[in-house]
Amino acid sequence: MSTVLVLNSSALGGASVSKQLAEKAVAQLRAQDPHLRVVPAISARRRSRI
Repeated sequence: MSTVLVLNSSALGGASVSKQLAEKAVAQLRAQDPHLRVVPAISARRRSRI
């Protein structure tokens, strides 16, 4: 099983092109490896709410 760390941050949110590219890359990796483990990075803003 492979693991990928996804770092995604943008002031544009869902309109961010880089975020869309990262999501597409993860989808392609999952297609190649159905057991892929995706670890999302927790942003400082989200961490303060935990």
